[in-house]
Amino acid sequence: MECRVVVRQTRRCASCHDLPMGTQVVTADDIDVSVVFWREEGLWQVSSIPARSAVSMDSLIAALSRFPGEGGVFGAVTVGDDFFLLVRESGQGRWILLSDGAASWDWSLAEEAVDMLGLADDDVEELEPAGDTRLLEDFGVKGEELELLCSNEDLYPDEQLTSIAERLGISAQWSRATR
Repeated sequence: MECRVVVRQTRRCASCHDLPMGTQVVTADDIDVSVVFWREEGLWQVSSIPARSAVSMDSLIAALSRFPGEGGVFGAVTVGDDFFLLVRESGQGRWILLSDGAASWDWSLAEEAVDMLGLADDDVEELEPAGDTRLLEDFGVKGEELELLCSNEDLYPDEQLTSIAERLGISAQWSRATR
């Protein structure tokens, strides 16, 4: 009788063929919300971006680089009922918030975000955010608020982002962009 041992080896990958078993490559069909928002002349601007622009961190960052912004430009993405991702890109740096760190165990986009944050798999917890919860503080949304919002199991990721939009005072523009 032949015996076979299978070992699951987790490693960071360069292509979809190198993804750890169980990690699903994010496609445009998986994305429910893909929005960019920024301040211009003191006013918030909100626009949807094609879902294909948000399937990877590289494509999302490339999409964000096309927009101006006082204090940076923000990208917001939801993948199904699993997680949201906020990215703030500015001349001073990049800030990333993943609503559920454990999503990196299942989804390529979340895994890429965790990689950019420099976190190991054992550094992330289920239903706990990974990254910088303070990325919106200079616009009035406290880090503690984002932490509570991320841990609220009664809200879906798109509802969590809608709540953030309300706190920023951009709910009307957000609603139009996410229709």
